Amino acid sequence: MEEQLAVIKTIQPYFVMGTSRFYQYVLGEYGISHFYSYEVDQDDVGRAAVPDGCIDIMFTYGQDSVQAKVCGTVLKHKVISNELNKTYFGVRFFPGVFPKIIDGSLKELVDREIPFLELTKSAGLLGRMAEAHTFVERIYTFMDEYKKVFSEKESSSNMRNLLNAMELMIYGTNGEIRIKDIEERTGYSARYINKIFNVEMGINPKKFCLIIKFQRFLDHLHNAKGAEMAKLAVDYGYCDQTNLIKEFTKYTSMTPNKYYRMIKNSGYNDRVVNCQVPAQK
Repeated sequence: MEEQLAVIKTIQPYFVMGTSRFYQYVLGEYGISHFYSYEVDQDDVGRAAVPDGCIDIMFTYGQDSVQAKVCGTVLKHKVISNELNKTYFGVRFFPGVFPKIIDGSLKELVDREIPFLELTKSAGLLGRMAEAHTFVERIYTFMDEYKKVFSEKESSSNMRNLLNAMELMIYGTNGEIRIKDIEERTGYSARYINKIFNVEMGINPKKFCLIIKFQRFLDHLHNAKGAEMAKLAVDYGYCDQTNLIKEFTKYTSMTPNKYYRMIKNSGYNDRVVNCQVPAQK
């Protein structure tokens, strides 16, 4: 499953817009999409999140302290508590993945931020993270602890296995699959499919599809040389341009055209620094 999930790298654009340098390292293993780090040194635009279907564990480094929280996916554009001049180190898991290092469920975290120490199975990790001073050191420190928990055997329920299979169907179609098609592929009813998503993830499959489709569209805008919204609406499975604008504005607080101009005029891609992390000895 992880090998197939490795292509699902979600975007939190306002994190990048709030900093002059956004460092990231794409892992693509252990259910982890990527690590990232940034300091909020710009204006308030960096203090918002968009839907991505992911859980993030985020460590906040102040002058004399380190705090951590577990963040579930938001369901629309949402102002969050990122503070000016503080450094953030984050671990983003693939959409629909619940990290073994914490207790709870995806459902409990939807649209919430919960202190890491209330959920973690590794109480000593926060102290060790406080002693890690560089991006690479923080990755090594987190992975040293995470691999211990990840390697623990645990049984998977039939419901979780079915959910994983349906998630892959959704990723494979960029969120454009119909519930009827999932019914036909799995042999389960729409009612049961909805029940699994609501119980395991806290959102229904239609909403999850919309989030994945939105993230694919975001990725396109970040790499496109032009943006013809009427054509893109069709290409990305929206009913029409009006529907695209409505969904996009809900998720980002601005229209697609305004968003496209923002990232192109701001030097967005120049702010992102893709890092290489040497293998641990």
